[in-house]
Amino acid sequence: MLASGVLTACSGTAADHAPVPTSAGPTPGAVTVAVPDVVVTVTNPGAEPRTTLARHATPDATQQVSLTANSAITQTVGTNASTDQSSPDVTLPIAASQHGAADAPTHSVGLVVDVPSSPDSTLAAALLKAKGSRATLVAGPDGAVKQLVLDPPADLSDAGRSAVEQALRQAVQFAPVLPSVSVGVGAVWTVSQQINSLGLGVRQDTVLTLAAVRGSTVTLAVQVTQTPLTPTWTLPNDQGTLNVDSYALAGTGNLTVDLTKPLPLDGQVQLTGDQVYSRPKDGLKITQKVSNGVSWKS
Repeated sequence: MLASGVLTACSGTAADHAPVPTSAGPTPGAVTVAVPDVVVTVTNPGAEPRTTLARHATPDATQQVSLTANSAITQTVGTNASTDQSSPDVTLPIAASQHGAADAPTHSVGLVVDVPSSPDSTLAAALLKAKGSRATLVAGPDGAVKQLVLDPPADLSDAGRSAVEQALRQAVQFAPVLPSVSVGVGAVWTVSQQINSLGLGVRQDTVLTLAAVRGSTVTLAVQVTQTPLTPTWTLPNDQGTLNVDSYALAGTGNLTVDLTKPLPLDGQVQLTGDQVYSRPKDGLKITQKVSNGVSWKS
């Protein structure tokens, strides 16, 4: 019998992963998340004057920023009552530090988390031990993250560990990627990548529009859409397959980026949508209403 909770991650994540040891973290508990490659296509170079928007944070650049992640899911299986399978919002106060020149082919950004917060009192209590959680982003000069290394405290509970990890993975999923060619105000480019959500392949297209440039600070308008790559979803843990009857997930947002800093300064990206799946053997319908996103605040 299909478990009603099997679909809770169908809204899209940065990548499936398995814990593996990594030299990027100082503790044996560090794990690495591989991030899918991106393809950037410029459809409008924008107005003159144009310039290359590559990040140029110096090796000693630091930043204080707050990341909030949200994920809401309402699911209905057949004629059963709808169930709320949402995760509580999580806010991570982050101290970021640049390691290596940001315009190098590959550089890293170290993240240290202060005490996270959540409106859910149970999770908030669990997150008290998340202070000192560390992570490393390995990225290119365009801001595309290639790898996420997670290094939480050893005594952090599974609930706390999962909340911190999911927030950082959502941040990576919606990280702004810059074009390698010169662009001006009004420029439009699309960042495409294939993500994997519990075995369902999804193409995510993020359309970025350069709304303003003020010195090293740029403002981006964001539009995101996701499209399933196959008509059938192979469920994890040998739970069979589902037909993808309909899948709509899209959203908008805006981000402010200082090219001398490793992370966004401010802004938000929010996706919402509905999905309908059916079980091949009897047509049982499973529907979801999904909302997930991130916001940044300096």
